Amino acid sequence: MSDTPSHDLASSGAPTEESTLGAAIPDAPPATDEAALESLRVELEAAQAGAAEHLASTMRITADFANYRRRTAEERERETATAAEALLRRLLPILDDLDRAFEQLPPELSKTSWVAGIAMIDHKLRALMEAENMTAIEAMGKFFNPKEHEALGSLPTEAAEGLVLAEAQRGYKLGDKILRPALVMVAAPLQTTPAPDIATAAETTLDENPGDATPNTEEQPNDTRRH
Repeated sequence: MSDTPSHDLASSGAPTEESTLGAAIPDAPPATDEAALESLRVELEAAQAGAAEHLASTMRITADFANYRRRTAEERERETATAAEALLRRLLPILDDLDRAFEQLPPELSKTSWVAGIAMIDHKLRALMEAENMTAIEAMGKFFNPKEHEALGSLPTEAAEGLVLAEAQRGYKLGDKILRPALVMVAAPLQTTPAPDIATAAETTLDENPGDATPNTEEQPNDTRRH
């Protein structure tokens, strides 16, 4: 088999390696049309505006839902607090009965087991009320507070004016809200009566009884006999 000279291939018109590599390289693309670029730019801006609008709408919906959840939770808390307050108010007469029972308890019965059992029930009931943030209003030894106390009357005494001397009924509050004010008696200053003046007393007596001071001017009968 005879080798064919390269110059014969070139002269015969057969494709050479150089011509094959040159044919594989494509020509450069034509220049991009400016109108097409402008159209793409407009579409991009429209897509960005739509995305921003959708994002704002999503954020509004999320905020509205968060506000709805907050309002629902607040309403649920108010309803629970209202129900708890109504129940605690209905327990106040029971607490009053227990207070009166222990105040009037005979000394000879204070050490009995059934009194101890009632005291335990009273303690549990008050512990339950404290767990619900309900506390008794302090009154004895405190100065009168119109926001927490209701005065039934006053007692003249040497104690400081306005000091609570007695508590007729215990008051209660739920948190900062007054459920019932305490019924109390408060101290009033002693009324000192000055010693009466004798002259003043006499004048007062004469003014009240003028007839007693009027002299008797009635003519006396003449008993003188003529001789």
